[in-house]
Amino acid sequence: MASKIPAFNYDTCIACNICADICPLSCIDMKKKGSGSIKKLYPILALPDTCTGCSICMNGCPVDSITMKSTVLVNAKKSYQPSLDTE
Repeated sequence: MASKIPAFNYDTCIACNICADICPLSCIDMKKKGSGSIKKLYPILALPDTCTGCSICMNGCPVDSITMKSTVLVNAKKSYQPSLDTE
């Protein structure tokens, strides 16, 4: 796993699918369902162990809804999540 992985801001994400389309390793899937009356599919990092942290998704996002965050091991099952550090 890369030292930094994409983190998605669902408040500003427009569910355009560009990040999933341009990821060279197909690490991003459009699977997170919107809530309430918003029924769009939003991106998730489906393959965090495959992600290289290349930032192509972040650079391609038309509304700057992706940031690269440092990763931390959150349990022994290799479940990762972005850390709160803003490096």
